Amino acid sequence: MQLWLEDLRYALRMLRKNVALVLVILASLAMGIGANSAIFIAVLQLV
Repeated sequence: MQLWLEDLRYALRMLRKNVALVLVILASLAMGIGANSAIFIAVLQLV
């Protein structure tokens, strides 16, 4: 468990150093979730 927490802290430190990368990742994740929801809703309207 201790090793897992150390890895998590290291990952958070690296993400803080690459703010632009984090923003790109979050934006693409949000667009993917939005597109998936929109397609799902459109398919439900057709059925």
